[in-house]
Amino acid sequence: MKNCSNQDPLNFPIKLNNPLASLRCSIENGEAKPTDGAYKVFKELSAELAGDISKLETVLKADRGKLNEALKVKGSKVVSIQLLD
Repeated sequence: MKNCSNQDPLNFPIKLNNPLASLRCSIENGEAKPTDGAYKVFKELSAELAGDISKLETVLKADRGKLNEALKVKGSKVVSIQLLD
């Protein structure tokens, strides 16, 4: 999203959303069912996403209290998050 020039991908590396979007585009533009390769890539990206979500949930569980205390001190609203089950 921050990429404006050809040099920007070096400063803002591609994240997981880019290969997911690319996979979606290739599947939507196809005239046939997704290939075995597309299913393999989806499985790999899904596993990577599950790992990222797990890390996020760990951080939120551990640090949400600290964050909310800091927000209360500043007079801001606290963060209320429903974690995935």
